[in-house]
Amino acid sequence: TYSLNTGSNQNYFEFGEMFKGDYVIKVASVSDAENTADSDFTAELAVTKLSAPSISTFAVTENKLTWQADSHASRYDIILTIGENIVTDSVVTNEYTLPASLSAGEFSYQIKLIGDNTKYLTSDYSEIAYAEKLASPEFSLVKGELNWSSVANASGYILNINGTEIDLKKQTSYSFADYASGNYNVRVKALGGNAN
Repeated sequence: TYSLNTGSNQNYFEFGEMFKGDYVIKVASVSDAENTADSDFTAELAVTKLSAPSISTFAVTENKLTWQADSHASRYDIILTIGENIVTDSVVTNEYTLPASLSAGEFSYQIKLIGDNTKYLTSDYSEIAYAEKLASPEFSLVKGELNWSSVANASGYILNINGTEIDLKKQTSYSFADYASGNYNVRVKALGGNAN
């Protein structure tokens, strides 16, 4: 049980400092004048402060952050820290597409659940989670053989030829010996491990 005096000029209370969990709230006016009695308490209001998302449920897959959904969240707020830059955003599902401008390297992020502020109150931010965007492979074509440098922490590679993707697993080369003469648009992508 908590008893809080918010002062005579304040008619609200911020739940930011409260622990996650269930609360029953009643409000009364307290007199500070002679010959004036305190009011009765209002009817009880039951509210729940949502738990911050657990980083054990976070994953990075195909340039998207994902986490465990909460049916009581009306949306999710994200803080993404990339070097000295901070990006804040909101989404209504438990999935966030990383900015296309995100360059290779480490970044961190935090997520909080936004409640309906009627029955479910906004959670605190999660702990800081760290992830890395892999560098793009550098490749060269010599005598019909495409070769690329191994990328640290890559779980495999995808080769895209004229829009068709080929999963090359850990392979770092590909032969064009059986291809007909012509022009080909070729791209190589390093795959992350989908955890961070």
